[in-house]
Amino acid sequence: MSSRCLTDLPLEMFWLVVENLDCEKDINALSQVSRGIYVLLNPYLYRKNVYNDENSALAWGAYHGQEATVRKALEQGAWLEFNCEDLPEPITLAAIGGHANIVKLLLDHGVDPVSAYGNDRDGKVPMDFVDWVYVGAELIAMPDCPPWTAALARDHAEVLQVLIEDGGFVPRAWDFFNTACDRFFESLKVLVRACPQWAELAQSEYSDILGITIDGSAASVNIARFLIDSGSPVNCGGNYQDNPLDLAAHYGNIEMVKLLLSRGADPDLETPLWSLRCAAERGHVKVAELLLENIDIQSKITGGGDDQFWLLYSAAACGFEKIVRACLNAVCDANRRLDVQYCPFHVDDTCRTSDGRYKLTPLDWARGRSHSAVVRLLENEALAS
Repeated sequence: MSSRCLTDLPLEMFWLVVENLDCEKDINALSQVSRGIYVLLNPYLYRKNVYNDENSALAWGAYHGQEATVRKALEQGAWLEFNCEDLPEPITLAAIGGHANIVKLLLDHGVDPVSAYGNDRDGKVPMDFVDWVYVGAELIAMPDCPPWTAALARDHAEVLQVLIEDGGFVPRAWDFFNTACDRFFESLKVLVRACPQWAELAQSEYSDILGITIDGSAASVNIARFLIDSGSPVNCGGNYQDNPLDLAAHYGNIEMVKLLLSRGADPDLETPLWSLRCAAERGHVKVAELLLENIDIQSKITGGGDDQFWLLYSAAACGFEKIVRACLNAVCDANRRLDVQYCPFHVDDTCRTSDGRYKLTPLDWARGRSHSAVVRLLENEALAS
């Protein structure tokens, strides 16, 4: 059938042909005959989809980021909500796909997800059971999912920004901690900038978020710099590895250690020399050297007690012969053992505890790391004592 024959038909007869085509694929094929027929049939095809096919065009366009498809569906009366048990709402589908433009378009057309879900909810199921940190990549299988859940779980920072600015979403406490734990740094930046009380909260309820973001990556250095500039304290926690500097030392992230020290981090905070010990036990010698540049070594040597021994212990693990010698000359007890969880080398049963931990001396570390000069010093000390 040629386009000429179709266009010569009276309009009433043409529509009789179209209305007897039940399949959208057949109507779509017919619309391709000529530009004029396409212009005539395309709106009809969208209207048919709205009323006979459960808004599938809107759902497809929202998920795949096809703004033109979404606009055409809306122009032909597409419902903004599905109320369907088998499919997330259009705005959530757009958020899952990371399409901020579609999310904004739907918000501009009157979608109100905060009214539908409540700002403090991640769905109709109580938060204890359906939190975005648990659903992760399984969002498609969870129909009752608000758009902010999708944006946070997929780290779609641009979508999150639109939901905050135009959708009325207010970040909740767990959003900050979840994004920090999942290393979703761009989303975390959006959350922090959207929180007018951040400077105050960073010093109190959210003071440990900086530590949560720290690992061995360069990306964590960037987010740490952002958080510190935004008010997060560098000296918080102070109990073992809760302290940001302790964590940076543990991971051997020397750029992070430099950043924290430059912003006032104390390498001798509350638990004496814990950052140094973290670096030494993990074999991060360069980090240990950097920390020692910011520690009053002489006062530790002459002060005796735990500080003196921890200095000897860390120096032996790193092979710092000069410090080991100075500690021994100050009559530090080199035979003392420390109870530790981590041991990267083989030791005999006398160094093991019944609960799977280790009790190690500075000499054990020097031997395990093959620091021969330090081994000789400590062996001579052992013989002398």
